[in-house]
Amino acid sequence: MEERFEKKISRPMNDLATSRLVIIGTWPGASGKSELPLYPLPPGSTGHRIFEMTGISNTRAYLSLIFRANLLSYNPGPDWPVREASIAADAMLPFLRDRSVVLLGRRVGRAFGIGTIPFLKWHKHRVGFTVAILPHPSARNEWYQSEKNSALAQLFFRESWPE
Repeated sequence: MEERFEKKISRPMNDLATSRLVIIGTWPGASGKSELPLYPLPPGSTGHRIFEMTGISNTRAYLSLIFRANLLSYNPGPDWPVREASIAADAMLPFLRDRSVVLLGRRVGRAFGIGTIPFLKWHKHRVGFTVAILPHPSARNEWYQSEKNSALAQLFFRESWPE
């Protein structure tokens, strides 16, 4: 029953037309549910860490304000499928025009052709959207072990809400 409830509320609340920010990750997390990208539960998940960084007050607001997507619908294991990720990124480009987009990690950035831009800085993408790369907030990413870096990521999100 819980899975049916999650699907019911996640689809209308992950609406690109009404979301203020787009976040694109790599693949479904521990839940393995591709239809619930970067979902803010369970605690400790990548989606939950993003939810906490944004400073948004509740789960419902997070789900409605941020459009969340992954490049891949499965975990490819240790071998990142560069070509497949690039094809997926190219397919997303027309839908991102005039939006603010956060890419999670260098691999996602490379799939969009911008893997070398500095972290946490907004840039104009050639296709016509504003984009930034955030170090991937997986629990294994040592970048977030520094309190200074965690604070920078939180500040980035809290200052990044599009007008």
